Amino acid sequence: MFALMVTARTIAWFGSAVALVAFPLIVYRDTGSASATALLTAVETTPYLLFGLFAGAAADRWRRRPTMVITAVIACVAVASVPAADAVGTLSTPHLFVAAFAGATAMVFFDAAGFGLLPALVPRDRLADAVGRQTATATAITMAGPAVGGALVAAASPMAASILNAVTFAVAAVMLARVREPASPARSTPPDLWRDIAEGVRFIRRHPLVRLLTLIGTGNSVAGGIMTGLLVATAVQRYGVDEDGGQLGLFFTALGVGTLISTVLLPRLSRRVTAGTIAIAGLSVQAAAITVWILCTSSAPGLGALVVFQTASSTVILNGITVRHLVTPDHLQGRVNTTARMLAWGGQPIGAGLAGALVGPFGLVPTLASAVAVVAVGAVAAALSSLREVSAQLYADADA
Repeated sequence: MFALMVTARTIAWFGSAVALVAFPLIVYRDTGSASATALLTAVETTPYLLFGLFAGAAADRWRRRPTMVITAVIACVAVASVPAADAVGTLSTPHLFVAAFAGATAMVFFDAAGFGLLPALVPRDRLADAVGRQTATATAITMAGPAVGGALVAAASPMAASILNAVTFAVAAVMLARVREPASPARSTPPDLWRDIAEGVRFIRRHPLVRLLTLIGTGNSVAGGIMTGLLVATAVQRYGVDEDGGQLGLFFTALGVGTLISTVLLPRLSRRVTAGTIAIAGLSVQAAAITVWILCTSSAPGLGALVVFQTASSTVILNGITVRHLVTPDHLQGRVNTTARMLAWGGQPIGAGLAGALVGPFGLVPTLASAVAVVAVGAVAAALSSLREVSAQLYADADA
């Protein structure tokens, strides 16, 4: 059952990764607007900010497999409506935005239910291996999916990639319908959504290291939103990439490569320096990498800068996740991690929306420069805070 569930999630993730290239290209082709492309990124990432807390709490109450099936079907219908409307000549930019929002919202609940279903399908002594396999699969998809999307766009059209995305959701729904979900144990206390959420928020607010790393994560994701929101426009306008060519997928693949490197890099860094030092260094490296990304006009160094940026950004994110797992009591792990992810990753739609608002009146380069300012200010603020001291105390407590 575990293998079937992971295969279904993998197929759905792959379709979503392919769509990372398709939807921005459709908007950019139709509007020629970097602002519209950035705003689409904001729309696609906003659902986690809006519904992340509720999805996590709701998934613990609902039957998880039916939740995944229903949300996969909703995502399929939302995505399929785009090529269907294009086929009859009624596709509009607002339709694209609504479809992107609906599909992304469904996937928030899909993933929340998947995180809860995994421990129910795997024996506890094999859970760490199962999580590792799933993470490795997701990372590989992050790398390969956009490249496949770019190749599909080059060989056919963005609509072909959208159709593939819809098909993957449909296949995932059919496969998940065959998964047998074990009965959930009865809760010892009545469920209370707001109480559960409040407990997670209180822990984050009161724990100095978790609080500081969450704030750093917010700034980190704002810069990430600016970068990804303007990725298509930057590749086309500054690097001369053909918007109809498969080369565009390489820029999205570079983000996946950076994420993969960070998963190898962080454990080694954590054995040598504190979490505070990792966070400050990660923000500083991002500022340098974005500066190179802005100044370059050829693909090779630009792709290199993008890999370095994503490596540093993902390292900051994973660093915060690791610390939360270390210091959070078991009974609060789900709520604290869901809340912290929402607060930290919530900066991405803010950054993408900011990019959409600024790129029109100020231009591409000044807007990208704002991402440099965000991470540079974050690095300085982190260096002046008590972050190093409280993270050093964590390591001292671990050695005691």
